[in-house]
Amino acid sequence: MGLDGKPGRIPLEVLTPAMMSEEIGLPPGTVGALTTGLALTLVAMVSAWAFAVAVRRRLAQLGMLGAVGATPSQISRLIRPETASLAVAGAGTGAVLGVLVPRVLPPLGVLVQGRLEAPPPPDVGVFDVLAPALLGVVAGVVAAWLPARTAGRVAVVAAL
Repeated sequence: MGLDGKPGRIPLEVLTPAMMSEEIGLPPGTVGALTTGLALTLVAMVSAWAFAVAVRRRLAQLGMLGAVGATPSQISRLIRPETASLAVAGAGTGAVLGVLVPRVLPPLGVLVQGRLEAPPPPDVGVFDVLAPALLGVVAGVVAAWLPARTAGRVAVVAAL
């Protein structure tokens, strides 16, 4: 059913995830959930790679800590807070941009397109901002777990 109530296709520029779910016969929210899952998987993969590179660059320093008696769990615990702070910073930046961008871009679009009035700003609730930010922090911390664990288990001689 088209937007005008007549049978037909919905224009792509107004197709929301809920409408896509209905269009292809899935329960409501399925496309949004799949998109969110894919985004979190990508965040975890990119974060894990970045943290692994950071740990690899610090391998000699971590090896010295092991040489003076640090246990593998102590070395892992040294890395985890750094990665958590990066995840919090990234989630905070994303939350701020998620609130500001939808409010700033429509008026700019009005100026560029020459329209007379801008659409109303979106209604963004606290849950709409905090839930994705929390998921981003969790994804970042989980992604850092394996590089931190691996760094703690590297042999001291190999690290030096």
